[in-house]
Amino acid sequence: REDFSNADLLNMKARHAEKTRQPAQLSVADEIARVSIELFKQTQRVDGQTVLSSFVAVNSQNCARVLSYGVGTKVAAIDLIANDKDGIVLRDMHAEVLARRALVRHCYEEERVLRQDERLFLYCSSMPCGNSTIRRWAKVKPPPEDPTQPHAPFHILAPGQVDVLCKRHPGFCSNLTIPKWLPNGCTPMLDNSLLSHTCSDKIARWIALGPQGALLSKAFGRLNIHGIIMGRKFSFEHARRAFCCRIPINNFSHPLLLGTPLKLDDSIFQSESDGAHFDHRCYAWWPSLGLEPELLDGQTGKKMDGNPSALCKREIFLIWHKKHGEQGDYSPCSKKRSSSYAEAKRIYAAEWYQRDKAALFSQSPFSRW
Repeated sequence: REDFSNADLLNMKARHAEKTRQPAQLSVADEIARVSIELFKQTQRVDGQTVLSSFVAVNSQNCARVLSYGVGTKVAAIDLIANDKDGIVLRDMHAEVLARRALVRHCYEEERVLRQDERLFLYCSSMPCGNSTIRRWAKVKPPPEDPTQPHAPFHILAPGQVDVLCKRHPGFCSNLTIPKWLPNGCTPMLDNSLLSHTCSDKIARWIALGPQGALLSKAFGRLNIHGIIMGRKFSFEHARRAFCCRIPINNFSHPLLLGTPLKLDDSIFQSESDGAHFDHRCYAWWPSLGLEPELLDGQTGKKMDGNPSALCKREIFLIWHKKHGEQGDYSPCSKKRSSSYAEAKRIYAAEWYQRDKAALFSQSPFSRW
């Protein structure tokens, strides 16, 4: 964190997400939001509401460049996931997940993603779904004056405060009683491998283990997320609970948690339960695409033309095989293929990744993952 001046870091303190200020007052957090929003608007526009997320590299001069972005709020139907034997359906097309998969794709295409003096930030135009949107178990108060100061001790008041949750996929049915505090579109953790974890849970995992995943953990090491920039509905206390302070291991860095008043659009943000229309089109972008992001159908988990996404499990596994010169079955699903994909991750993951993942998943709440 010494790459940023004290004045810059103090200027990063979060402000209310719905206020507007003049461009001359832009902080580092605002600059990250600005370059993300401008790149997306250069390439596409959507009908109705949506969510934008991006991974952004920032250097010591506070210059920001977007490494990947995702746009979307959809998850594939349960029947499509159950019948996907070749790993060609994207289960989760929420913006944060698409941005991360696009970052992984970019890592396969570039030997070095971050330059010497750069740090990695995650931008979310709205608070990610799941734990960070639960407005309980914490008093809403101003964020710390100095965003680099250590987070205060975290006290668990109730099991649901830190529990992992799943997204509610179309076609999913359950007789389970849903707690009143559970956010819209979420369901309690179930023994159902077809359900996707919420974005809050996935971000916590990326903070603990890095967003590069198991197969890139040797080549890239741990890609530390230096900070998370959030737009609408930002709350520091709920963000720290969701993304870092509930992580039960110690060998990771708590990220900077910052708000920005810059908005993706000026509409009054509503949830789908309030009657809002979220565009079913989703987008994913990484640098090799130029100004033409991949256009995805949120209802099918594939590209709008019906072909598999370059970010689907099969295609990512194909790239990995080509990079490592491995022979064998490229498809990650079906009994035989699934074991080969899992075996590749087990064999080729770095020792630190296997150790930290085992430690993370051995303790509550992540032992239920």
